[in-house]
Amino acid sequence: LMSGVTLVNQVRRIPGIRGEVPVLAITAFDDPARRVELFRLGVNDYVHKPVAAEELAARTRNLISHFRLLKDVHSARVSAEAEREVAHTALAYRASHDMLTGLANRWAFEQHLASLLENEKQGLRHGLVLIELTALRAVNDGAGHEGGDALVREIGKRIRAAIPEGTFAARLEGSRLAVILAGETAADIGTAMEQLLTAVTGSDFLWREHRYPVTALAGGTASLN
Repeated sequence: LMSGVTLVNQVRRIPGIRGEVPVLAITAFDDPARRVELFRLGVNDYVHKPVAAEELAARTRNLISHFRLLKDVHSARVSAEAEREVAHTALAYRASHDMLTGLANRWAFEQHLASLLENEKQGLRHGLVLIELTALRAVNDGAGHEGGDALVREIGKRIRAAIPEGTFAARLEGSRLAVILAGETAADIGTAMEQLLTAVTGSDFLWREHRYPVTALAGGTASLN
C-alpha cells in the first residue's frame, strides 16, 4: 500500500498544472509541528479527525475554486507564451523571406551564399543561376502593378514547385531572382538549371483574360566550389 506521504510526493513531481492539483489531507494529529510537516510535503489543506461533513465540503470547495483559478492563470500564461512564439516565428520569417514570392530575400541569400562558400561539402557541387524576369515590365505596362505583383507571385510558385531538395531560391529585388542548385557533377547542375528555366518560362501568364509570355534572361555558373 502507498502511504499518503508517498502519494503527495509523486503528485508534486508531475510536471505542469497536473502536479499542482490540490491535496486535502485528513489527519488524526493536530499539533503545529504536524501541520508544518503536511504543508512542507505539498498538502494544500487538512481536516482533523473526526471529520465534520460541513467543514470537509467547505474546504474542498475552496480548494477546487483556487485550483480553477490557477488553471485559468496557467492557461493564460501558456497562451501568451504561444502567441509570443508565433509572433517571433512570423517576425523571423518576414526578416528572411520575400513576402510576395515566399522565396528567401536578398539578406538570407547573401547569408546562405557566404556560409556555403565557407563550408564546402565534399562530393557535392553547387551552381548559381541568376534570373532577370524581363516579362515583368511588359505586364506592369499592360496590367498595372497589380498584375505585375501577380506575375511575381506566380513565378515564385513555379520556382518552389520546380526546385529539387537542397536548392536555395531567393528574390533579390524587383525582377531579379537567384537560385543555388546542388548536384554531384556540373552536368547535373546544368540539367537542373535548364529544367528550372523551363518551369519558369514554359507557359504564359494569364491575367484577367490576357496572356503574357513569360520571358527571362538567365546566366550562371555550374560550379561555385
